[in-house]
Amino acid sequence: MIAGTTDRTRVQPCSVCGVEMEHCENFGLRDDLPTWWSPERHKAPCGAPCMGGGVRPLRAEERPPGVSGIAHSHRATACGAPGCGGGRGGR
Repeated sequence: MIAGTTDRTRVQPCSVCGVEMEHCENFGLRDDLPTWWSPERHKAPCGAPCMGGGVRPLRAEERPPGVSGIAHSHRATACGAPGCGGGRGGR
């Protein structure tokens, strides 16, 4: 669980889509947990919102019945953009 973010940032590839972008440093509730880096919200190369930066799930009234609320996003194993299979560098 994220307790907060530090004021430190760095540019590195997104672990989901591979886009070079700014990441912020996060820290947990316990002092013995290491810090970690999270990308800001962004779009993958295919144009779909990237799960790596967080995606707002679509509400039930915004999607067809039986379709996941994150089906429109770019993920490590799949993507909602036509012709994109997901993963790093997906197009």
